[in-house]
Amino acid sequence: MSEVVRLRGVVKIYGSGALRVEALRGVDLTVARGEFLCIMGPSGSGKTTLLNIISTLDRPTRGDVKVCGVDVGGMGGEELARFRLRHIGVVFQFHNLLPELTALDNVALPLIIGGVGVREARRRAEELLRRMGVGGRLAHRPSEMSGGERQRVAVARALATEPELLVCDEPTGSLDYKSKLSVLELLREANREMGVTVIVATHDPLVSRFSTRVLQLVDGVIKG
Repeated sequence: MSEVVRLRGVVKIYGSGALRVEALRGVDLTVARGEFLCIMGPSGSGKTTLLNIISTLDRPTRGDVKVCGVDVGGMGGEELARFRLRHIGVVFQFHNLLPELTALDNVALPLIIGGVGVREARRRAEELLRRMGVGGRLAHRPSEMSGGERQRVAVARALATEPELLVCDEPTGSLDYKSKLSVLELLREANREMGVTVIVATHDPLVSRFSTRVLQLVDGVIKG
């Protein structure tokens, strides 16, 4: 089984002197294609930093990062943006949907940016939103939806470009129990039925029930 993520000796340092923080301290991590990996750890353990590096939203201070078979270390900002659009979907804890856009247009937007025509992008977005169970919210803006509905739309947006890798940072952190189960079932469906490799960073033990492997991140170090 081929690997989708390969990190070797990844260190991330913020600040200097008295303000120096070593968020990641020599992380080695390999994620195989088709995995649903749960990375657990308390707040401040480095989970978000690790996900930002895996999703190419941030760069390590030191170390090698290979994602979807590509060494991303030498890429410039615009090249990384195009790479993310083609290969990586990201789901944040607070959904990060554009407030002025409807659910349909939030999901269609990455397709349009990627060069898909508006009509086709909206058709694909509608199909995906119905699959996510929020087909009745196509014309609703984020403020008109529940937290669970907003997160379902966020998952749909992340999957719209059919990425190889889906990276989720505390996707259930702000949800009630029923909504958590709903979102986790969607992530498991994406993993099993759509073949997407899923990485979730969380402090929520419920996530581990849906994953194929669980790792602990403690003070910037992976514990097996």
